[in-house]
Amino acid sequence: MRHGCWLNICVAVFVAGLGAACGDSSAVSGGHDGPLDSPSAGDAGPAEAGAGVEAGAGVEAGAEAGPGVEAGAQEDGPRDAPPATDTGGAIVGVAVMPATATAAAGQTQQFTAWYTHADGSQTPASIGVSWSASPAAIATVDAAGLATGRATGDATITATSGGLSGSATLQVTAATLTGSLSVAPLDATINQGDSETYVAYGDYSDGVRRQVTNITWTSSNALVATIDPVTGIAGGQAPGTVT
Repeated sequence: MRHGCWLNICVAVFVAGLGAACGDSSAVSGGHDGPLDSPSAGDAGPAEAGAGVEAGAGVEAGAEAGPGVEAGAQEDGPRDAPPATDTGGAIVGVAVMPATATAAAGQTQQFTAWYTHADGSQTPASIGVSWSASPAAIATVDAAGLATGRATGDATITATSGGLSGSATLQVTAATLTGSLSVAPLDATINQGDSETYVAYGDYSDGVRRQVTNITWTSSNALVATIDPVTGIAGGQAPGTVT
């Protein structure tokens, strides 16, 4: 069973306000021993700018924080929003799709398993899934969920993962004719007034070659030989060859 583990990561960027107090040029050049007066707007010249840079680690930290500040400014929405890959919480069940399918005996039908989450959403269950079919005489299923009809009837196809299971129904119908017909006898000779019974055979979806009964028989020349459209009994009418 595949479990989803969701980690919401909230990144907080703290930006320290940086400030530099610069004295005027006359106070600096005059060797003022007291605290420098706060500069008025526009007082900072090239010399004061240099002193501000020499303020040390604070300025350097501010420079490094710059990209973080820009990223924070561009961030929209709440920081604790769930990630885009959130699938809807805990897994509460397993579903098998399609819920109902039909296949002739010998034919196959692919089933898939899906995890059902607490919010009703579903995601594919690609690992940790085991498959079973019941009754096995009606249908079988392999490890990939591919079911095969065996005989006419209804079979339950079940997928199990982590103690949870879901099922679907496969309705198996009679095998269908999949290949061309062959007629026996292939060649026959009869006298005028005699008869010959023909039988048709075909290959079916369950791998069995059997007699085909639901067909219609015709003769290419009824003046030479006729044939009953249902029974396949041919009667010689006159000399010649007919198909």
